[in-house]
Amino acid sequence: MNDVKSNIKININKEIKVLLENGFIDSAFLICIMGIEFLGAMVDEKPIRANGQSSKRFKIGLRKFFPKRYGKPSITEVIYKGLRCNVGHLLQFSTRIEFTQEISSHLNEEDLAIKISKKQFIKDYILATEKMNQRFTDGIYQLKKGVC
Repeated sequence: MNDVKSNIKININKEIKVLLENGFIDSAFLICIMGIEFLGAMVDEKPIRANGQSSKRFKIGLRKFFPKRYGKPSITEVIYKGLRCNVGHLLQFSTRIEFTQEISSHLNEEDLAIKISKKQFIKDYILATEKMNQRFTDGIYQLKKGVC
């Protein structure tokens, strides 16, 4: 467990913070988008390398570890399809995502789009990883077979 926890807390979050300090917010944002599925994979009922679990795991990661607003079905679906799928496979953002500098507008739904503050999203991701780590430390979750 310490290897996984250390890798998330020390390596991944440290790298995200270094990217932010050096002005690479988009790179930090991309790491966070791709890392959400991992959060879900660590706590779902399937083996760690189970196929066909991307959507379920991504949504579990959002609902269990991110602030409650991320769990709203319309938001969860747009974030999965508009960020994780488009970015993960095409390095493009969906037209259903509108980026904003205003943290107060983060996750607001307007027309058919959701406003996302990259800075707030990154902050929420880092807090989500810390929340997951704490739940492992507290014994709420057990490390799956096949993980480091």
